This record gives sequence, structure tokens and C-alpha cells, in this order.
Amino acid sequence: MGCSLSRITPRFYSPPLSTLLGESKEVSEPAAEALVNLSQNSDVASKMIVMGMIAKVMDFLYKSNSSISSLLVMLLVNLTQLDAAISALLQSEDEKFHGLYMMKLGRSFCTSFDGKNGVSFSST
Repeated sequence: MGCSLSRITPRFYSPPLSTLLGESKEVSEPAAEALVNLSQNSDVASKMIVMGMIAKVMDFLYKSNSSISSLLVMLLVNLTQLDAAISALLQSEDEKFHGLYMMKLGRSFCTSFDGKNGVSFSST
């Protein structure tokens, strides 16, 4: 009697895990790893998107001491396999902030590897 991940209601793991992303590295890293693994299931990923995971990930990604940025980028990669996540990342529904997340990501990827000019996603 195995339990499929898609049968588990995401409200039992997604909000608690996403709130742990802001904690110390010892807490946030396992939570981020779990979310990355869970997001590989498209049914679970869809529910995460509906629950606002893209906005939460972007918020945590740009916190001053985000030691889990590479895991958060992996989570974004997994989630954006679905059109709804792409739309959320582009903020296409919000005229005021349309493209803001993409601008932030683009700037981060173009930042020098020393990380002095902002968040750097290099794995150093």
C-alpha cells in the first residue's frame, strides 16, 4: 500500500516547508531540498504554484543571507516546467510588476562572481 505524492494534500507540507525557508541554514536547507524533490511531481508542482510558491521563492531568494539560493533556483526550474508557473514568474497578470521577477533574475545571473553587486547564483 504505497502512498503517491500526488494524493497527499499539499497544504500539509507546502506552507510549513515554505515558511522554513527563512530559517537558519540547518533548517532551511532540508526544507528547500524537500520542496525541490516534491516539485518534480507535476501534480504537486501545480498545487504549489496555486499556493503562491513562485512569489515565496522569489522573496526568499533575495533575502540578504540566503544560503540556499541554488536550491531555490532549482525549485524555480522545476516549477517553471508548467505554464502557470511561467505566467507567475513573468507576473503577466499584474501590470504594475510585469517582468520584475525576470529583471531580478537576469540581474542576478549577470552579476559578477564575487557577489558584490547583488545575489549571485554561482556555486562557489
